[in-house]
Amino acid sequence: MLGRLLGAIFILASIAPAGAQEGPLYASRPTQILKLTDLNADGDFLDFAEIAEYAAGLPAGLGAIVNSGDDLYVVDGPTASIYRLRDLNADGDALDFAEVLLYAQLVVQPTPSLVGLALDTEGGLFTLDSASASLYRAADLNADGDALDANEFMQIATGLSSPAAIALRPDGRFLAALNNATTPIRILRDLTADGDYFDFAENISYAEDVPAGSDLVAVDDHLAYFSRTTEGRLMKLHDWTGDDDVLDFAEILPFAEGLPSPARLALEGANGLFVACQNPGGSLYLLRDLNADGDALDFAEAIIVAESLTQVGGLTYVSPPIAACLKGDADGNDAVNTADITPMVNILLGTVVPADPCPADTNSDGQLNGLDVRAFVDIIL
Repeated sequence: MLGRLLGAIFILASIAPAGAQEGPLYASRPTQILKLTDLNADGDFLDFAEIAEYAAGLPAGLGAIVNSGDDLYVVDGPTASIYRLRDLNADGDALDFAEVLLYAQLVVQPTPSLVGLALDTEGGLFTLDSASASLYRAADLNADGDALDANEFMQIATGLSSPAAIALRPDGRFLAALNNATTPIRILRDLTADGDYFDFAENISYAEDVPAGSDLVAVDDHLAYFSRTTEGRLMKLHDWTGDDDVLDFAEILPFAEGLPSPARLALEGANGLFVACQNPGGSLYLLRDLNADGDALDFAEAIIVAESLTQVGGLTYVSPPIAACLKGDADGNDAVNTADITPMVNILLGTVVPADPCPADTNSDGQLNGLDVRAFVDIIL
């Protein structure tokens, strides 16, 4: 009986809808940016007004898009431009005056064509030029709100022919996807810390002799995902050995199959992966490994969360900010009062170990000890 009950619970959990999408998802299309918001918290964007125009009047060749705080950046390949979008009047879009501006433009010979976009923690934007097979960095060095001035759009790597996408790992190293079956992915490592990748062994193979893909995203320093549009597959790249490649046994495995021309990818926090497909219906999938077996090949692990999302050039998901804890709420009921005294004492005496130490760390020094008593008393009073 217990076994049947547990089995029923597992089945129900598997077929339950995905959790509500707490943050918006942005998609670039020809001339516009769309904003996808799960207004009724049912885990998809299939309901009325959940897909809205965020920006319009942009060029037709929009591609990869990234977000930084309140800003979105999108690359336009044919004009070799990067645009910044900012909702200045907080009305939920960037359709108003001065909310879209040209942030950077590459003017070199041969005529450049930009592919992919990545953003580092210092505000640097990175994109690939297919004409020169190069990686460029755009940065606002003089703090005037753009990267249009001298030396603000610089070449930092070469030898990246037929580029398709770029992803930045948390450790600061890049993965570059190329339309090249011999070396479909390269890794760029600034070993000399000189700000470029021109030195020995700084631009090397990451994957070899596997089909090329259309997009990739990096989860951490060892895990990435790679879409293969023509095969309908999504590959999992896992550097188990930590040697900065996936050339070893079982380091490239299918993560999802049978998708209708999967093309553009975006991480849904640490929980899932959005996949925009190139099928006529413009399907957007959310992939989640519900049973923790390392793939999304099982029942209900690949679900459609939007339709009619055609010609997507790039995706980016904006995770909601992590809410600060309520200091002094030792009993976890979202209120601070005298009822918190006993659990607070137990925590400070060490007789109770809280699942989240933040509420009891009333002086915010990262430790739970007698120094938190005075701050707790001040909060109660």
